[in-house]
Amino acid sequence: MAGIAQQSDYSVAAKSLPAVRPCIHPDMEKIVALEPDLCIATKDGNPSDIITRPESPGIPVYVINLLDFNGIIRSLLELGELLGASLRGQKAVQGMGARVEECVSACRLPVDQNPFREVPSVIPAPGGTVRPESPATKSSLKKD
Repeated sequence: MAGIAQQSDYSVAAKSLPAVRPCIHPDMEKIVALEPDLCIATKDGNPSDIITRPESPGIPVYVINLLDFNGIIRSLLELGELLGASLRGQKAVQGMGARVEECVSACRLPVDQNPFREVPSVIPAPGGTVRPESPATKSSLKKD
């Protein structure tokens, strides 16, 4: 690894690498100067010309598009294959799945302790506030 995004905090070894600004609008000149074998870019928030700019001096770019958890899983597996570390990518994905299940299990509540309750529907009230829907409020908001 030659450099990291500014907000990266994993791993300890990566923290000592040069930061190339945030993932959004990274410093392309700095990336090119680091002469990486591969540039990993995020599609989210970056125009396509920013993402593909490292390709012009011959640096391959792998673009991730992390729209959901499955996208993260897919990207880890693809990066593992691309870097010749498929087994490492698979282990990382398995570890993530186990941690997610631990979190889900820890957050489950018995049905009688469920904090989510049905909320009566609301309608806009004059002045930008809301109040519970009722026949009286409906009639007071009718347009003539």
